[in-house]
Amino acid sequence: MARSFPAQARPNFGKYDSLAAFICRLKTEEILAIEATRLGLDQKDYFKGKINKFKEYTMAEIMKSDSIPQLPPPTEEEGRKYYDEHPEEFTEPMKIHVFEIMLGDEVKANSLKGKISSIVQFKEKAADLTERPGKRAVGGDLQYIERQWYPEIFDLAQKTPKGKIAGPVLNRGKYSLIWVADKLEEHIKDFLGVKNEIMYNLTNRVKNESFRQWVESRKQKQTIKFNDEAIWTLVDKEAYTVKDTTSAGS
Repeated sequence: MARSFPAQARPNFGKYDSLAAFICRLKTEEILAIEATRLGLDQKDYFKGKINKFKEYTMAEIMKSDSIPQLPPPTEEEGRKYYDEHPEEFTEPMKIHVFEIMLGDEVKANSLKGKISSIVQFKEKAADLTERPGKRAVGGDLQYIERQWYPEIFDLAQKTPKGKIAGPVLNRGKYSLIWVADKLEEHIKDFLGVKNEIMYNLTNRVKNESFRQWVESRKQKQTIKFNDEAIWTLVDKEAYTVKDTTSAGS
């Protein structure tokens, strides 16, 4: 089978070391397989068990995919119906672009608030003063936040007009001044944007339902009997034996 390799992975055919290293990488799996066979690893119980598991899972997957009668695949109309009936699954929550200056001193935060009148000033102060780890380098930019991440900040930002400063608000034991840069209102995603996701989920649902129906039909037709003797051969009885831990002299 022909194989192609990206330019950066191809060897320099004019240099022995480059070509040798490439061939070694290309043939590593084959070399390991040959060496494992030479050492007899393919005859070990662990390896045989893994192979049998692989065979069983493969056959089960083939049976599930090819042998079990499948229900009709979902239609686009069914996908649209699911989309219309489950708007909560496709609702994008409100997001607010917030810059923050976090301080441990409430008095200092209140004093600083009166000295800032623009986003440029806010970012400069954040770069010097904010105590939130990793945010000085980006001027206190928290980017577009959702309520689940910063509930106190989000609630304050939601009430604050764009382009305005607000706070300080108590947040994790410190005080946050915020600048509201932008707001994205809650909205439902367009159907075409989530269509593939919906059809994929519905297809899996159909497959699972086909399998469930097949199992139920087999249960009705087949009789299951338990061989207690065979089961007990697999149980380590000593592991479940109650032992007397009291000493003879006590």
